[in-house]
Amino acid sequence: MPLNVFRVATFSFFLLPAVAGAAPRAWVSATTGVDTGICTRTSPCRTFTYAITQVDTGGEVNPLDSGGYGEMTITKAVTVNVPPGITAGIVASAADGVTISAGVNDEIILRGLTIQSTSAHHGIKANTFGELHVERTTLNGDGPAAPGFPVGISAAPSVSAKVFVTDTDIRYYYCGIYVNAASGLVKVTIERTRLLGNNEGLFANANSRTTVRESVLAGNAMGITVYNVLGGTMSAVTAENNTISNNSSRGVYIYADNGGTADATLSGNTLSDNGAGVQFVTLAGSTVARSRGNNTFLRNGSGDVVGGALTPLAAK
Repeated sequence: MPLNVFRVATFSFFLLPAVAGAAPRAWVSATTGVDTGICTRTSPCRTFTYAITQVDTGGEVNPLDSGGYGEMTITKAVTVNVPPGITAGIVASAADGVTISAGVNDEIILRGLTIQSTSAHHGIKANTFGELHVERTTLNGDGPAAPGFPVGISAAPSVSAKVFVTDTDIRYYYCGIYVNAASGLVKVTIERTRLLGNNEGLFANANSRTTVRESVLAGNAMGITVYNVLGGTMSAVTAENNTISNNSSRGVYIYADNGGTADATLSGNTLSDNGAGVQFVTLAGSTVARSRGNNTFLRNGSGDVVGGALTPLAAK
């Protein structure tokens, strides 16, 4: 091929359009959107679920205006980004608000959503994923006595995964955040988050490692529950610089049976006006709670530490 012909052919190759139907960004509108086409800014789609089918793997979905966008199903790596000033609402009335059944290596980012759950429906139910980020999101349940034990954020993957929850409010669920892995390990980081008025604020089950810091766990029945009844596994929570207050039953509850291990490390927390500050229940399992000695205990009704003793841990 002559050199000039080769150059023209090569240049033409780079001008070829992308694969039809795939784009790095998709747009949705609650007022003008229609679930057809490829969700451009000038011709937006109506729902998050449809827009996700039109965007590239790893792409981003953006709402243009405030309104309701319906329950969402996520099957691949994607970012749903709601900018400040827009309220993108999801009412979980017919199904869970967000259902995540993606690949085991996929990264999901949910930013700025407002989710209202009714009855037994979860706010965010993460089944399979690699990493889940929930940022600047508000989740409201129907109340801790709602039937079906609804959860604000349920992260219970079958294999190892990571979860990050930041700057998020979760209220009025049976359980605010629930973490558990059937196998492998789910690693969870919670920062600057408020868990308010739930039955369980944070519930950490088997095969989990959770760090919660600079957060508020208040007005629940139990603020933090570290629970394990699965032999040969551990649930572990590190709680740093949190306000754990006005929880009617316990601030921190550590429970183990059937050969499981429940492990807690406490540093810089204020535990006040709870039914009990820290309570151990150790049956046929192992429990431990370490303290750096810098936690503040105030006015916990049945005692600051009940059913066991804190293990001193050297200061940082």
